[in-house]
Formats: sequence, C-alpha cells, structure tokens
Amino acid sequence: MCPLEIREGATVAVDCLAINAFIMRQRSTARARRLHIAVTDLKRCLRTVERKQARCGVLAVIGSTITKQVRRFQSSMFEESAIRSPRALGLRAASFLVLFAVLQFGWQALRGSTLERAVIHDGTVRPAAFLVNLLTPATGASAVDLTLHAPGGGLNIQNGCEGLEALFILLAAFMVAPIPWRSRWGGLLLGCVVVFVINQARILVLFYAYRADHNLFDPLHATVTPIAVILLVCVYFYAWLIYSNRRVAAAG
Repeated sequence: MCPLEIREGATVAVDCLAINAFIMRQRSTARARRLHIAVTDLKRCLRTVERKQARCGVLAVIGSTITKQVRRFQSSMFEESAIRSPRALGLRAASFLVLFAVLQFGWQALRGSTLERAVIHDGTVRPAAFLVNLLTPATGASAVDLTLHAPGGGLNIQNGCEGLEALFILLAAFMVAPIPWRSRWGGLLLGCVVVFVINQARILVLFYAYRADHNLFDPLHATVTPIAVILLVCVYFYAWLIYSNRRVAAAG
C-alpha cells in the first residue's frame, strides 16, 4: 500500500499553496521563516509521497500482469497435461482408428454404386483429362467411363485411386484433434482441396510415367506415390495444428 492516498496528497498541495501566500505577506518576521522551512519540508514530503505512489502504481501493474501470466500458464499446463495424458492419447488413437475404419468400410460397401461412379468419373477422371489436355494438348486425353483414355496409353481409375483413403485419414485426424471446432472445420474444408490437388498430381505422374516407361509405373503406383500422398497429407495436418494453436495462443 502507498503511504498516502492521492486525495490526501492533493490536500497537502492546497495547504502548501495557502501557506506560501501567507508567507508572502509575513516574510519579514521570524515566524514566516519558520513557516517557510515547514512548507519546504512539506513539499519535499509531498514529492516523496508522489514518487512512492508512482512506484506503487507501476508495481501494481507489473504484479497484475505477472499474476495473469502465471494463471494462464498454469491453466495451459493443466489442459496440455490432460490432452497429453496416456489415457487421453489412447482414447484419441482408438477414436481415430474406429472412425477411419467406419469410413473406409462404408466406402467399400458402395462399390458399383452411382455414388462411386460419380466420385471416380466426375470427380477424378474428368479433372485429370482436363489437366492432361491443358499441359499437353497434343495428347488428346478424354474421360471414358472410369478410364483416362489417350492414344498411346491411358489409365484405369478404380476404387482406391480417387484419393478418398487419404481424405478419410485426414477427416478422422481432424475429428479427434484437440483444436477448436471452428478451426477443425476450416482445416478439414481446406484439406479436401489439398487432398484433391495431391491426388490429381499423383494421377498425372502415373499417366505420364506409364506412357514414358512401363517399368516406372509399377513402383510408382504401388509404393512411391501412395506413401507420398499420405506423407503430404500428414504434413498438411501437422502444419494446420501449429497454425491453429498459434491462433488460440494469440487470442488468449
């Protein structure tokens, strides 16, 4: 606590002014000299009080800021420990696996359906044909049923080549991630675009590799491109988690 309140300091200042006025009228007397000394002491005391009050105010602000930061740190540590506890991590991992399995088995159950044809033909083959003709117009690619057809060799796009497996991984990961729901949905929507772009790039690589050298197609199709797709999706997911956590920290 400060030694004097600000109101008291203001009262002392007013009294000092009044005494100064009296001294001006009585300067020749000894009493006035004693009063002048007293006023000087009072002024010095007042300045000391004001300095202490200022220091007290600064210390109060600093103390309040430190207290808030400590409480925020304790809260974040509690939440982080709860999120990273073995039980919480186990529940998230189990939820991820269950959700991914449900999505994957559900999609496999739709083999031969109208929805499968729409996803593969309209959502995968036709965009790939458009990109091939955009990059190499002389190729003359076309979307024929579930095939990316072109003179000199094309690709059959079947169930599993449309990129939904990577999308299901991303969806399950976002559903169990410890991030706000608004950030969750935003990351998932952008992730759909990312998965589509990555899968289209994979199809183009396989298309041109098959036409250039058939020996390159098998390792690219079976090993290299599937791993690359999953890795890129995981990198996107991790980058979004960092972005989301930074936004939460800045808002908090």
